[in-house]
Amino acid sequence: EIKPVITPIEGTKLWLSLCALTGYSFLVGGGLEYTTTERFNLCRKVLPVYGKCAIPLDLMENELPRIWVLKIDEKERSWTVVGLFNWNYEVAEQVTVNLEACGLDPSKTYLVFDFWQEKFIGEAETLLSAKLNPRNCLVLFVHEKTERPKIIGSNRHVCGVYAVESFFWDDNNLSISGISSGPPHSEYNIYIYIPQGLGPKYWSNCECDMLEEKVLRVKIHISEEDKVEWSVKLDPEAIVR
Repeated sequence: EIKPVITPIEGTKLWLSLCALTGYSFLVGGGLEYTTTERFNLCRKVLPVYGKCAIPLDLMENELPRIWVLKIDEKERSWTVVGLFNWNYEVAEQVTVNLEACGLDPSKTYLVFDFWQEKFIGEAETLLSAKLNPRNCLVLFVHEKTERPKIIGSNRHVCGVYAVESFFWDDNNLSISGISSGPPHSEYNIYIYIPQGLGPKYWSNCECDMLEEKVLRVKIHISEEDKVEWSVKLDPEAIVR
């Protein structure tokens, strides 16, 4: 009797993250009808293939590279994706990378967002470091900190792409707006850093809430059309705790 081999969910994220960061067009094995909704949705987060390959920073230092860096430039927006990997089956490992080695300016401050946890990690200036459980990974979006609202992450794609076609900040009206696209009848979250401490007052074609003092979550619903124009009016008198 041949017993099925089931990869733990964190191991699935590890391999999908590597495929996404390296621009690999992979094949999903047979028996998709038996795949759980959770695992099927994980595969959706790496499609379509972005098509650009991350650079392994420790290629000659480890049997399998543990640090991958991918530069993203999308119209007016740019950011860096850093993938930290622990390939060990049994032992947790500390993985650390210098931001300057990732091609980032050491004189600047960066905002770090954890893709899989959908969580704002905080600010970083010199290092990114994490203790990873066996066969586990961390995919981080690294954005330069500014004094205006900016998108720092989404749960749409492991590379942070495809969630927003355009993004605008109106300083006079204290409003943010964007155009998002996706498959009909889908939804995903966009995370926006609000440095001024403002809170949402009202919004259109989306849902939104503050996850913490400076992080706004915008939920986009794609209905019959493949694009949606959304906006959020911010309130300078909002009390965000």
